[in-house]
Amino acid sequence: MGTRQVLLAAGAAVLATSLAACGGANDFSTGSSSATAAAASAAQKGGTLTILTSATTVNLDPAKSWNLATTTLGLLDRRLTTWKVDPTGDPQVVGDLATDAGTPSDDGKTWTYTLKDGLKFSDGSPITSADVKYGIERTYTPELAGGIGYHKALIADSDNYKGPYDGKELSSIETPDAKTVVFHLNRAYGDWPWIVSTTATAPVPEGKAPADTFANAPITSGPYKVDSYTAGGELVLSRNENWDASTDPVRTAGPDKIVFKQGQSRPWRRRP
Repeated sequence: MGTRQVLLAAGAAVLATSLAACGGANDFSTGSSSATAAAASAAQKGGTLTILTSATTVNLDPAKSWNLATTTLGLLDRRLTTWKVDPTGDPQVVGDLATDAGTPSDDGKTWTYTLKDGLKFSDGSPITSADVKYGIERTYTPELAGGIGYHKALIADSDNYKGPYDGKELSSIETPDAKTVVFHLNRAYGDWPWIVSTTATAPVPEGKAPADTFANAPITSGPYKVDSYTAGGELVLSRNENWDASTDPVRTAGPDKIVFKQGQSRPWRRRP
């Protein structure tokens, strides 16, 4: 087993476990157990899935979210990589928007990703490497603080960066063409493929994502888009017709519509 394989194995055993504990109280789980996966594969497509949750809010801006690959924003936002859960329930990192989990160089300090063909946002515009870079740059904006930030300690020369809204960019993330993203890290990090499975790497189209209002009507890249959202009430998702299932290794997108009903109290169970 080579150095890269050893490091990635460590990522599966260590980082995935720690990340799994990071779904905040305002995140709605979409389920990742083997039983859920089996049920999803056996179920017919169509209809409306209604989910009752005790949560009262969820932030739909990927820059501010603590959602992981298997929670609510996984339905809305794709990332460079994602988790593929095997029948035993163990997650493996695989390419999502990217063709694979990434190619390291420079002794693990540089990671290169190539985007798949035919990727589109819910508004029909193409997803490019610049959108991935812009989405990550937004996470450095002070007004958008509070989301998953593991990448911030690793991306080189980003200590004093304050986001893209003042016209500045991170030179340590390169986009030599529309399909290639190159990350330069401040140290070798074999678990980087797990880091880019977080919402921080969700693509965001420049010029269409105001820091203060994007969460109200986000442009999505996953199999669903937002129809409506009332904090403490309902989050209603419908199909993103621009999502291409052939490019997505994990999402089944069974229901035509998904409705999250928030603030649902769990009734006490009466003992027999």
